[in-house]
Amino acid sequence: SDGEIAAKVENAMKLKGIVADNDEVLSAFDQLSVKNAKNKGTISQFKAMSKYLKKLIADLWNEVCSGNIVPNPYKHGAKMPCTYCPYASICRINSDDSGICHSEITTLKNEEAWHIIMGGDNNGMDS
Repeated sequence: SDGEIAAKVENAMKLKGIVADNDEVLSAFDQLSVKNAKNKGTISQFKAMSKYLKKLIADLWNEVCSGNIVPNPYKHGAKMPCTYCPYASICRINSDDSGICHSEITTLKNEEAWHIIMGGDNNGMDS
């Protein structure tokens, strides 16, 4: 029906990521895509996220350069990237191997993620 098609189009047009909660930025988007945008961040939040991600990437880079390249598989619910990872022959972790400890990734609510990014909880990261 027309209503189902319209709902599918509206759902497809929804922003999937984070958008700056700024009139100039929001006006550059199609109004349908930002109308129901749930993930809006302030400019200060975007700056904090940039700083957080730069630190995270630098820490990961330092680990790799230090030779710390141990396999660290994860699970997100039932999803495991080991099932399609092209490096299986290198790390030798089989996705069926129940003896391997997989890190469990949890989904955070927006408020929880912003709290960590804004420095409320360093989540294992030093300043």
